[in-house]
Amino acid sequence: MKKVFIRLFNILRNNYIYILGVILLTYKALLMNKLLGMNIEKEMYLITMAVPMIIMFPSMNKKGKRSFIFANIMYFICSILIYANYIYYNYSTNFLSVFQIENVKYAEEIGMSLQYLINFKSVLIFFIDNIIFLILSILILKFRKKDKLMIIGKKYPKYIILVLIIILNVVVLNKKVDEKYENYVYNKTLMVEHISIYYYHLEDIKDYIKESFIKEKVDYGKISEIYEQNKEEKIVNKDFTGIARRKKCYNSAIRKYK
Repeated sequence: MKKVFIRLFNILRNNYIYILGVILLTYKALLMNKLLGMNIEKEMYLITMAVPMIIMFPSMNKKGKRSFIFANIMYFICSILIYANYIYYNYSTNFLSVFQIENVKYAEEIGMSLQYLINFKSVLIFFIDNIIFLILSILILKFRKKDKLMIIGKKYPKYIILVLIIILNVVVLNKKVDEKYENYVYNKTLMVEHISIYYYHLEDIKDYIKESFIKEKVDYGKISEIYEQNKEEKIVNKDFTGIARRKKCYNSAIRKYK
């Protein structure tokens, strides 16, 4: 039993930076929800934590400088993403989306408005933990012991853990997240409240890719051609009643084509 506890302690000691990164990324996403007045249900802790477990995985059981640098860079990128969503929500009661790439022509006007929402207090709230994370990373790196890595330092057990994390995301949570995404597709506030800002962006990217693929398959030239052929065609339908009685209506061929 004593040996088991020693091994568990060594596993934790070798993964301070990974565990810390996952906890703080989970905290930061839930903090944004709290500041925006959203409810935080118990299941949200697991849903929110699932994505950071993958994001920070490359730093698992690593003691080299590169893994620590990677962890801090990823943490900083996620912090910017969450803060940007927080500011944008205060501007438009909406969250950022890849679909807004098409609105880049309005970027200057939006940027001018957003700059008035950025203040020292909000920056401090969302980035003070980045400084703490960096300091702790330096201390862990400085005082780490150069002993052999225990258990999950070996190649196969480590990737078994990765597979388990992916199963948690894809098999256990994915169906639940997809259902909630569909339920709240027209209300992004409720969507983020129920699937976290991380899963919201993942689902948003999936939707963008799907739509881009559909656009490539649709022959918009053919649709325009049909429209031009039928836009002058008008019929009088005596079967219409009420305000539509004996009114002229456009041919619905284009609707049939779709």
